[in-house]
Amino acid sequence: MTLPREECFPIVEELLSLYDDLEEASWREGNVKVSHLAHGWYMRVRRGVKAVLMLEQTGFAAEAAPIRRSIIERAVALKWLATEGDAIQDTVKRGHAHGIERLREAIVGADWSSIDLVKFDEVLAELEDADPAHDNMLHFANRVRAYGRPDDVPPWFSETALAHPSYESAIAYWRVPEMQIIAVPDSVDQMGFCMGWLLTATLVFRGLFDPPLWQPETDDLVKRARAIDTRYRAATGLKPYPYPSID
Repeated sequence: MTLPREECFPIVEELLSLYDDLEEASWREGNVKVSHLAHGWYMRVRRGVKAVLMLEQTGFAAEAAPIRRSIIERAVALKWLATEGDAIQDTVKRGHAHGIERLREAIVGADWSSIDLVKFDEVLAELEDADPAHDNMLHFANRVRAYGRPDDVPPWFSETALAHPSYESAIAYWRVPEMQIIAVPDSVDQMGFCMGWLLTATLVFRGLFDPPLWQPETDDLVKRARAIDTRYRAATGLKPYPYPSID
């Protein structure tokens, strides 16, 4: 059993329309230097949600696992950014530098003579002064431990397993114990997943502005989403979730 699609769908639509209708906003002091990161990560959540739903509609929900994992990771990254603001700039620069270094080494190892390595060196020179003090925050596990919540972790492990060449990803196409090939993998409705993570990312993103965006719209959406989840939990015998007050 999953959250009722017909109830979650309007909330997803309204969340997506909030940004589409945005005309003007001012970043909160302390977030300006990382505004490009906040915007980019929020866009990946928004576009990821759209991509997951499109794949589900065409029978490819199982193949959307890497996108779902991306959505979770960026929602947690937004929580980190919202807490620390501009202070994360050096850590993200360090991560960018590490990625470029690994790519440069791989290109050299593959002997790709068509690639100009000088450009890599120029970018690395621009990033070399970044403070390494918080490199531990380059890893999802540390970010979620410090800035997320326990409920963020299980779905990330699940989607990671499905995204990798693992038992979980293989068995999606093979029914046991009957040992039959599954032509089209079974699909779990994705609307509840999309509603929850898009709402989470939107609530974090809205708070990065002065004044915060989309109030009272988001308060109403939170109340409706919580009501859906509470009814679902009651119907399935799950314990109620201890939601914080939004009044």
